Amino acid sequence: MNLPKSGENVMPKILYEGIADAKPPVPPTDGVHPLRIMKATHKMSKSSGKMMTEVMISVEDDEEAPPSFQYLMDPISQAEFEATLASKPDSGFENMSDGEKLIAYNKSENNKLLNAQRLLVAFDIPFDETGFDTDAFIGQTANLMLKTTTDDQNRVNTNVIFPQVAV
Repeated sequence: MNLPKSGENVMPKILYEGIADAKPPVPPTDGVHPLRIMKATHKMSKSSGKMMTEVMISVEDDEEAPPSFQYLMDPISQAEFEATLASKPDSGFENMSDGEKLIAYNKSENNKLLNAQRLLVAFDIPFDETGFDTDAFIGQTANLMLKTTTDDQNRVNTNVIFPQVAV
């Protein structure tokens, strides 16, 4: 029997049967698919440190398709917005006038609200001027367009295309 020498680190082999045969999931075909919200969680974003709602959506007519995730970022104050921009060296923040900062903030916040509104309307989730309840997301369905893209690291992403909301 071979015993490790004193002070020698021994890394145990982890049994992981079938690892050599693992294959990436096949994305759904581009087009309209029935979708169902499986989970909605209000949590802190690992990348930005800001609060958001993560929505996991399954493709109902393709059990092999991986779920799609949507991220609804919570609104933030103008001060938080400016602090975030100021912390990014290439944002151009230092060259913005106060008026330009306000315009950028308003556009950013409006885009967040619009993205949330499109998802809520598409999945018929109730909301009002003060917000929404993530418990109302679970099980909601919609028939929406899916579009698959590949990023610069050759990762496949399935994007849900939400329709415009009538004004």
